[in-house]
Amino acid sequence: EYMLARVVLAYVRETHWPGYVDVGTRIRSIGNSSEVVEQGIFQEGVCTAVYEAVMVQADTATRKPRRVSDEARAFLMEIAG
Repeated sequence: EYMLARVVLAYVRETHWPGYVDVGTRIRSIGNSSEVVEQGIFQEGVCTAVYEAVMVQADTATRKPRRVSDEARAFLMEIAG
């Protein structure tokens, strides 16, 4: 289970509605008990917002951070490229 520990959202430009957006997502880093996820939101090829989230893996019983499991780490490293 993961807890959202931190979110930063920066609006860079106006996004128009109605319209379509493309969202690019990457895992920036993997720590002992957390990972940092970044996203960019694009409209017509122009970045309109950037997002950063720190996700902390938590013990479901204690609600305290716990080490990212080897299985989860391997999966995250694989999709992170």
